[in-house]
Amino acid sequence: MGIDEFKAKYEVLPHDADKDLWLTKRLGGITGTDIAAIVGLNPYKTVYDVSLSKLGLADEDEDTPYMRRGRRMEPVLAEDYEEMTGFKTVKVGLIKSPAYDFVLGTPDRLVVDGEGNILHGLEIKTAGYRQAQYWGPPETDQVPDQYLIQCQWYMAASDIEKWDLIVTIAGELPIIYHITRNDELISKLIEKAGEFWHKNVLEKEPPSVDASISAARMLATLYRRGDLDLADGTEEDGILVTELVRKKEQLANIEEEVRLLENKLKERIGDHEGIKGDGWVVTWKKTKDRTSIDYNKLITDLGISQDVIKKYAVTSEGYRIFKVKLKGGDSSVL
Repeated sequence: MGIDEFKAKYEVLPHDADKDLWLTKRLGGITGTDIAAIVGLNPYKTVYDVSLSKLGLADEDEDTPYMRRGRRMEPVLAEDYEEMTGFKTVKVGLIKSPAYDFVLGTPDRLVVDGEGNILHGLEIKTAGYRQAQYWGPPETDQVPDQYLIQCQWYMAASDIEKWDLIVTIAGELPIIYHITRNDELISKLIEKAGEFWHKNVLEKEPPSVDASISAARMLATLYRRGDLDLADGTEEDGILVTELVRKKEQLANIEEEVRLLENKLKERIGDHEGIKGDGWVVTWKKTKDRTSIDYNKLITDLGISQDVIKKYAVTSEGYRIFKVKLKGGDSSVL
């Protein structure tokens, strides 16, 4: 298939489309980074983050130094790939599967032969030295799980049979990996993404929560009001409350035991920097002194009136406080 034919069949936005339009279109489906998060294989993003994103409740304009670095390195690594393989690469924009409307992808490049026929796709990555352990030998498919899933997702969106991945690790010379289409895996990914898309996005039912901070952040974002009357609890709710109180009591006991052990060790350390033994070190170091400004005294010395101060007052939105209270017992704040 030629590149023009490919774009006519799969591309829904060109690579140089307006950024706001691009972000809006991405909300209309599941992308390569989204699917890795949905199946729990994206270390930087969770299913709860994806849920908020697709409901328009998350900041889609995030831009970190690592992301900017990756963008600057992309054309360099694309050129490296062309040098190393003898093939040419071309840019494409946002693509969508003709069979599944929610299957979207933003490939870094497509690889073409001398006549412009598509050979396979190309994903471009940069990695730090801490990530080196997750990469296998060059010319294999042993790449971090989230990138393997991402490439398979692009093959699902494009019907391409192979995807190469080029990466530079800790600034070293780039290496290339080869990933072959896995239809069984793609089928499972599409099934999982379809469930998420219809249930959690179209029907707006939040994913089941776990103990993660991401789940707590999702709940705080979805339910910000907290202005309705008390709801009647169920028997199941009562079981949760009782178990929560029991766990908090256990936690309080453990925290007390931890403090006792810490205090005993601090007593042993005294004015020393710490103590050490065979295979262990305990330190109790003093931090640097910190200088702060007494703003109330500064305002008084400068003679600033309260009326002037009120002009610069900023109101911050309140937040919800979670409390548990048993009959006849004290409230517990979480």
